[in-house]
Amino acid sequence: MKIVGTMIVVADLGELKVYMVESSEAINRQDSSQVSHSQQHGDYKESAILKSIKDINYIEPHLRVQDKVSDNKGRFGISSGERHNMKIEMKSRILKAISEDILKLVEENKPHQIYFAFPKETNKQIMEKFEPKVKEAIVKNITLNLTKTDQNMILSHFK
Repeated sequence: MKIVGTMIVVADLGELKVYMVESSEAINRQDSSQVSHSQQHGDYKESAILKSIKDINYIEPHLRVQDKVSDNKGRFGISSGERHNMKIEMKSRILKAISEDILKLVEENKPHQIYFAFPKETNKQIMEKFEPKVKEAIVKNITLNLTKTDQNMILSHFK
């Protein structure tokens, strides 16, 4: 399967990072004192590299429910059930924003396939929010949070 042109999407409720897989070619030259500079001995080595195309931070999940209430009087009347509903609503809005941002990036970059990583706790919920165009393009979906993973190591998680 051809990996060049694949979009790699890693996200959680606070951050979205999107990469495109590109090809990098180099000559792997054999070290020999008998080879002149005019002779190009060696093999072409092609490797995949990730080019960052988008990095979005979603600030809302990092705010506590109390921070969203405008004043102390307003906070006094909020029950734990209302707080719970606010948390559910905030999560739903963030999942919707992430899915819309991914749709825009798919439409702009037109990848031939997508590798997707999202934490297990909310992976199913985000998949339900995706448009059919995005769902069909996802060929690998792993339930990991790779947002803090070194860019050079991300691709190894999809092999």
